[in-house]
Amino acid sequence: MNGLYTVNELSDKLKYSRSTIYRWISEGCIPFHRLGREIRFTENDIINIIKMKTAYGQKEINNGYW
Repeated sequence: MNGLYTVNELSDKLKYSRSTIYRWISEGCIPFHRLGREIRFTENDIINIIKMKTAYGQKEINNGYW
């Protein structure tokens, strides 16, 4: 991993749909950065998302509890 990643790239890496990623963003469940109108994720953001996914499990992630 290197640099900044788009929603599409995050979706591919985590194997979740783009709509799920956007929902998590709107619910404030995952960290992200805005560059103008664009949404980007750093390598650390992705690592933290994976750690939260592992720690809390699928049910809590889908319900926005992390």
